[in-house]
Amino acid sequence: MNSDLQRPPVSLWLLISPTALAFLALMCRSALARKTMFLPIVGIALYVTTIGMSLGDYVIAGAFTAYVFAVFDLLVPTDAHHELRLVDQPPPSAGTLPLFARATWALCVLTSPRPIGWTNEPKNGSIPPRPTDTSRIRFATRQIVYTTFHLLTLKVLSATMTGHISRNGLDLARTGWGWRLVDTLQYGSTTSTWLSVTHRAWTLALLCAGRWAPSDFAPILASLGNAYTLRRFWGPGRL
Repeated sequence: MNSDLQRPPVSLWLLISPTALAFLALMCRSALARKTMFLPIVGIALYVTTIGMSLGDYVIAGAFTAYVFAVFDLLVPTDAHHELRLVDQPPPSAGTLPLFARATWALCVLTSPRPIGWTNEPKNGSIPPRPTDTSRIRFATRQIVYTTFHLLTLKVLSATMTGHISRNGLDLARTGWGWRLVDTLQYGSTTSTWLSVTHRAWTLALLCAGRWAPSDFAPILASLGNAYTLRRFWGPGRL
């Protein structure tokens, strides 16, 4: 059997440690301490992406790489405590908040990649419009219908993928240009659909908590029909 298939999966503590360290770093009042905490995060990410991983861990390595850049922006060039503030957050910096409030703030930072609901939320139309329907039942029903459709789409994509993937990533060079285009569209569609499924599942869970209304949940992806120019593709046509 191929030795790649015999490698054990990445341990759970390695998977959660970058997020846990980022959370602890954001809790620190010292800007220098927050910057220093980035070093073990990038070290763990480098270790995870270089150890002999199984085929399924290619996706994890890609996610870790993107996460490193996101955490770097939060901890190193940005003074998060002074620059990142929720819309309803009191004027003082996050460093002056009590322990529990600061922990809540840090959790919100890590779970708000677009920063929706923050004072620095993009105002250039790059975030799709929020839902205008205030009915929780209708909103939840739409999320369930779309999630079901997305899951069926993933099933079809999974059954039709050609499987040109190896430990080092997609091995598209072994195929002709026609299959390369098909594979690229399939893997891109799979990634986009999984993002939508995850976002809708979180939306439903948070909506059931009763703390948020439908208008709080902007779609994660806008319609591709709006991406008819390069500017609109990178703006309101996508995230």
